[in-house]
Amino acid sequence: MSTMFFSNLLHWKLKEYPDTQEATTIIMCAHNEEKTIAQSIQSIASQEYKGPIRLLVVDNASNDCTKQEIMRMQAAGFANCSVEYIYCGQPGKAHALNAGLELVCTPHFITVDADTCLDKQAVQKIMNHIVSCRSACVAGNLFVQNAKASLTAKMQNYDYLLSIAAIKRFQGSCRSTLVAQGAFSAYQTEEVRKIGGWKDTLGEDIVLTYQLLQQGLPSSYEPGAVGYTTVPETLDGLYSQRKRWAIGMLEGLSAVPPWKQGTAFSRYFTFLNLSIIYIDLAFLFGFIPGVIFALAGYYYLAGFLTLFTVAVCVLLFSVCTSIRKS
Repeated sequence: MSTMFFSNLLHWKLKEYPDTQEATTIIMCAHNEEKTIAQSIQSIASQEYKGPIRLLVVDNASNDCTKQEIMRMQAAGFANCSVEYIYCGQPGKAHALNAGLELVCTPHFITVDADTCLDKQAVQKIMNHIVSCRSACVAGNLFVQNAKASLTAKMQNYDYLLSIAAIKRFQGSCRSTLVAQGAFSAYQTEEVRKIGGWKDTLGEDIVLTYQLLQQGLPSSYEPGAVGYTTVPETLDGLYSQRKRWAIGMLEGLSAVPPWKQGTAFSRYFTFLNLSIIYIDLAFLFGFIPGVIFALAGYYYLAGFLTLFTVAVCVLLFSVCTSIRKS
């Protein structure tokens, strides 16, 4: 926590990169996304980007009105953005992403989920970063779009504000961001093709990032490239999502063990991931009960210094939240 805190303090100021006019491609995969995909496409068509955008929308065997929504948006016509419909009948996001990758003709491309909406400067910011820094991949900055929908969604809003963003900023300062999330990230086309694209796993974006890092390639984070993603609104949905994330992390560690990572920083961060299960168990069954007992006057598991740690963590989280919102 302390290392992450001081890293965020040292890198709180956003870096500015020269504006690029390079043509770019965006791959958007959709499976039964009729309710959200039009809004996501519109957010891309409304980008204030100085170069042309080619949007490849890959329909991954949808059986609702997703295709009709895509075709409706395609027929609308946009000045700086072309919309192309692609059908991928083989279920699985990795297959849909690889189908889109085959059609990419630009040096860099971006992935955006069909339930993610981008800020008007998002594409410009993330393209400026990847072109100037020559990273193999750049993770965008995600906020929760439906934070007011339920208590579960509101909890995730703080999760995105605190742990996810702070960790990515910390890892990105070492050019070793462990997850360039599929919801909104940019990639070097040639480097992704060299490793064979996405693998058919639950955590295809995690595995891809680990494989790029294994080659010694930099993976970074752009706080100025903002997207708004839809999160689960029920506890069941949240459990399913976090289960996928956990399995994805294990898939990444299985595909590329920490000791096979390409740089000292990426090895360090992936080794830390091995301790997450222990940390979660210790927090759930040791720290929380210990604090409750200590407040009641029973210092079986925690004492004054532990309670002091709670106050310090509140301070650190408050500062990280302020940095994130700025």
